[in-house]
Amino acid sequence: MILVGCESLIDFVPVRSDSGMDAYRPVVGGGNLNIAVAAGRLGVPVAFIGGVSSDPFGEMIVEHLRESNVDVARVTRSARQTTLAFVKYIDKQARYMFYDEASAGRMWRFDSKAVPLAGVDLLHIGSTTLINEPVSGETKRMAEALRAKATIAIDPNCRPAMTPDPAAYRKRIAELMALSDIIRVSVEDLDYLRPGSTAEAAAADWLKGGAAVVIVTDGGAGATAYTKSSRMHRPALKVEVVDTIGAGDTFHAAFLVNLYEAKVIPREKLRALTEKEIGPALEFAAQAAAITCSRPGADPPWRREMPV
Repeated sequence: MILVGCESLIDFVPVRSDSGMDAYRPVVGGGNLNIAVAAGRLGVPVAFIGGVSSDPFGEMIVEHLRESNVDVARVTRSARQTTLAFVKYIDKQARYMFYDEASAGRMWRFDSKAVPLAGVDLLHIGSTTLINEPVSGETKRMAEALRAKATIAIDPNCRPAMTPDPAAYRKRIAELMALSDIIRVSVEDLDYLRPGSTAEAAAADWLKGGAAVVIVTDGGAGATAYTKSSRMHRPALKVEVVDTIGAGDTFHAAFLVNLYEAKVIPREKLRALTEKEIGPALEFAAQAAAITCSRPGADPPWRREMPV
């Protein structure tokens, strides 16, 4: 099973109302939630862990997870508010303004005794839950607790506008990457985490630090995967882009799903991966991300929508 934690939120997406005025539509989102939803829709066993409000927005989040075949038994409900993000498009790229103070997600605590961890093959962590305490520290505790029995994947999905202390954040991400076997970053993440560094230099350092696979995604330019013995690039698929919300999340989820189905998720098998396994995973991920880009909002494809 794939376990995903811990970010979930409501995106307020700009729309034009029937009267012609600008308005916002609430949509369930969050990088980690999108990854769980994409994995569930693609047909692998997946569960979500984290704090979710008992308010109406929290109900939307839980229902969305359930409808996408995601197990919510490890979700902790509370009366705290749901994290909100207001979206603005700049050249078809989504930019966000977050409202997260003392939210249900940010104040979540990891309790290894209360949460069933048996059967977890892979833990994915990332996004806004790695920025602020207490959830960032709790996420690290969870990764440390599962490290001996499960593969760890990370996608930092950096949010500079939401990060009060960049130096402390970069240090925290470095510590979490040292626990991780699969690292995915966008070129924007790379620029923020390691200003002036090349993808090759960053990947080499992360692989030396213990990662088995590093993926660097570059939007329409495609994605490149690095291992200690190889470098593989696959182009993005040509598609009429409606928006890019959730595209990177879908890519990462589909990459993990493909490796999961190929039964190469265990750490010892990841370290032996070749282009025979990684190439198809990159191609499958590109197909899924292209479908997400072709429609509004973070709406990952169902398995029936994927090419055979």
